[in-house]
Amino acid sequence: MKRTPLRASLLITACITLLLIAGGIGAPTLGALPVSPAALSAVTDASPSAPARRPVNVILFIGDGMGYGQLSLGAPAIACMPIQTRVTTHALGGAVTDSAAAATAMATGHKTTRRHVGVDEFGRRLTTVLEAVRDAGGLTGLVTNAALTSATPAAFAAHVSDRRSTRIIAAQMVETRPDVMLGGGAADFLPGTYDRSHPPLEQAKDAGYEVVFDSASLAAAQRLPLLGLFAGDSLDYHLARDPAQQPSLAQMTAKAIELLSAAADQAATATAAGRLGFFLVVENDLIDIACHDNDALILPTEVTALDEAVAVALEFSRTDGRTLVLVTADHETGMVTVDERGEISFGSDEHSAWEVPLFAEGPGQDLFDVDLIDNTDIAMLIAQALGLYSTFVETPSNSAATPAIAGAR
Repeated sequence: MKRTPLRASLLITACITLLLIAGGIGAPTLGALPVSPAALSAVTDASPSAPARRPVNVILFIGDGMGYGQLSLGAPAIACMPIQTRVTTHALGGAVTDSAAAATAMATGHKTTRRHVGVDEFGRRLTTVLEAVRDAGGLTGLVTNAALTSATPAAFAAHVSDRRSTRIIAAQMVETRPDVMLGGGAADFLPGTYDRSHPPLEQAKDAGYEVVFDSASLAAAQRLPLLGLFAGDSLDYHLARDPAQQPSLAQMTAKAIELLSAAADQAATATAAGRLGFFLVVENDLIDIACHDNDALILPTEVTALDEAVAVALEFSRTDGRTLVLVTADHETGMVTVDERGEISFGSDEHSAWEVPLFAEGPGQDLFDVDLIDNTDIAMLIAQALGLYSTFVETPSNSAATPAIAGAR
């Protein structure tokens, strides 16, 4: 497989650093950032070379705004995943995307215009891969440290022409019914100033959701469907959050995997048949926020927060043997570069048109073993990996929509 010099350098730096740690030479650091115990544990377990078989589960991580520069700050669990490729991210009508258009491309396999969520440029509904998994009998989940109603998670479970229609998004997400939804955005689920009739939170309770509002309640949760709302809007930065109120991204990921995998196994036992397990999307939105703010102190800690969540998924995948783990980004933010001394430079405070990385490990990883893909390919390849490609592509809302500009298979 071809690798760009930057990606090869990232992989070699992470793995050599960990070899030095294992040999007792120096402190456990990657660049200027300490390597977390969770990430270290995930990487020191040799990454398996997975056979080319079909996964039962797929976990998709999205580092909002995360390019190669951000990853070079310290993401050893991600960097040592065996498959690495590059992803183009342009939106319909422009080289620079926003999270709405990019997440819609990853969720549906179709390009759209900025601010559009789960719809094409004409506002026509597009079926998402999350909905395809649900309709095939699988379980689904969304985890984020942003508001659940923000563009990236919303694009997998809602369909609006303006990403700012967050209360409509909240109601649509409850209707779509992911089995797990964990993040912020409580304000969009509670009664509003001008809309107090049966808000989305009450709709969720009517639909059977257990609703939790803090870390202890999340840890105690034992059933699906589960809705966790831990902030009015986005959660706080990883280092600034109150751990009693706001769980970490890794903790939310662990709970989602725990509940989804247990429910999928129970369903498989009850039917005594082969199963489609679960599809889980996990986003760290705060990488993007730190890059917009050109915050060189916060950015490395948010990359680590994502890496620790990925480490949780990789540990599960390597034990389970049936789970494909993917890590990518919706776009790059800030034109971030890091020099040999570990100093961070920002070229802007906005999104860029730079390519972003994609990493894969687990059954089905070879589908991603190419030098370059478009973000529309991600949904198509996930559907293909899960054996849903034909039904996903032939869904009326998808077959009638404008074809993706690049990469549709």
